[in-house]
Amino acid sequence: MLAVLQKTIDATCFSIDLYQSLFDKINDNEKRKQQLQLFLKHGQKQYQLFQYLHFLMNGASYEHKPCHIVHDSLHDLIDAALFNEMKKINGYYELFTSLTGTKKQVTMQALQHSLQCAETLLEMVEEVNLE
Repeated sequence: MLAVLQKTIDATCFSIDLYQSLFDKINDNEKRKQQLQLFLKHGQKQYQLFQYLHFLMNGASYEHKPCHIVHDSLHDLIDAALFNEMKKINGYYELFTSLTGTKKQVTMQALQHSLQCAETLLEMVEEVNLE
């Protein structure tokens, strides 16, 4: 379970970077910028919570490996963010089925948020494809 948690922390950190890049790329859609700001804020909270969970389970914070973003186009960034959300959803679900109590509740909230992010990213894919 620790390996799944570590992969989830990596994916959460990568999401933060992807959402920041998307935020910087979107110029004229204020609604999407606001959504991305909320995703960034929530992603940072998730990162802190799962680092804390790792600390509780392992006695130390997880030293994650930074992922570098190599996508230039808006379409590629959205695709990468959507793929990364799917990885997080799988990790959160696996953690959810293994945990109990408060840890399970925290994981459920993260899972719900990732599903919302994925839904918004799918909408963004449609918008970009229509342009």
